[in-house]
Amino acid sequence: MTYEELARSTGMEQCVDCARCTNRCPVATVDRRFDLSKLASAALAGSLDGPAATYTLWRCLACGACLDACPGPAPRLGVFMLACRTLARQDGYDPPLPYWGAMAEAQELSVQPAAEEPSDANEPCEAVLVTGGAVWWDDIVDRHLGVAAKQDIDAATALLRAAGIDAHVLDHEPDSGADLAWIGDAQGFVRHVSALTDALLQSGAKSVITLDRETHRALTEGISARGIDFDLPVHHIADVLAQAITEGRIALLETDRTIAVYEEPAPTHTNFGSDPAEASAKPTWSLAALMELVPGLKTVDLSGPDRPDPNADGPMPKQKRGAPPTCGIRGFSVCAPFAARLQERLLQAVTQVDATVLVAPDPTSAAHLRCAAKEGAWARSRISVFTPAQFLLDHIAPQVQE
Repeated sequence: MTYEELARSTGMEQCVDCARCTNRCPVATVDRRFDLSKLASAALAGSLDGPAATYTLWRCLACGACLDACPGPAPRLGVFMLACRTLARQDGYDPPLPYWGAMAEAQELSVQPAAEEPSDANEPCEAVLVTGGAVWWDDIVDRHLGVAAKQDIDAATALLRAAGIDAHVLDHEPDSGADLAWIGDAQGFVRHVSALTDALLQSGAKSVITLDRETHRALTEGISARGIDFDLPVHHIADVLAQAITEGRIALLETDRTIAVYEEPAPTHTNFGSDPAEASAKPTWSLAALMELVPGLKTVDLSGPDRPDPNADGPMPKQKRGAPPTCGIRGFSVCAPFAARLQERLLQAVTQVDATVLVAPDPTSAAHLRCAAKEGAWARSRISVFTPAQFLLDHIAPQVQE
């Protein structure tokens, strides 16, 4: 199949070239060379080849913002982008990004047998935590990130146990393969998610709790799309914690502070073999709704329709808002240059709502944002970054902690 045939099969000829997809794209806001509509037009004209395509293809976060922005009959732009990646790889064009070699090495090592025996192997427990790659990525690639992410994982374990849930973490957590599904490598995804499901089944746990949404979807919609046999119930930590709080198993202290939160857009639109626009397996509780369970807490959702415009004094109406804030972590597991610009943009939005606390969606995102908050112009900003579990653990009523 050619790029032109791929464009026509996914409805790109219906594009009216209004550029709303580009205007809503988080990557395009920090990288002027990135233009989704031009990519589709070039494919339809038969003038798109592998080398020309790779710049735009491999910088897409698969976040779905373009699908929401399209005013027409919603051409399947997300499907087109992901399918183009598969075609480019078949033609021998790999992602020209600095992180790619490290990510490939980490994923390769993540499914190899561990040198030592896991201490919790086959030890019965109520739930096993899946960190979304934080454990294996930290151990293999980035020691500094590992220290920060481990604190978040320990906080999640402590908070769940305060709620009466005996939760363990795998000593050697295989990668879910979500990044491989993201680039269109179905075989790679099956290989990695199968290693993860095997490890979870052998853990002795009765259920699975994920700390990030992308792994949650990999273990629900992803394995279903690929016919992988896995019968353990899978829950996102936001749903588990919200239930514990509303049932009174966790009591929270009242506070009068203001915090900012954001939902990483990419995890809900990763390609697991179905239309990215029809992602169905997602947590019931949003991050903002979970944080609002803290009495007296004012939560500003930077990913919502009323998020502040970095170039204006007040919030923009929904119809004029730009791209959703994102730190870029779902597409860039180490510090790529324009991912750093996305992080800076998010930190700027935090200061504009007069907050000094940012609650990030998962341990890996939080760890990278902590690095960004300590670098350059943000070194003295005093912005603190927490995961939801870490923030809530700091606000547990004393009698519950005992």
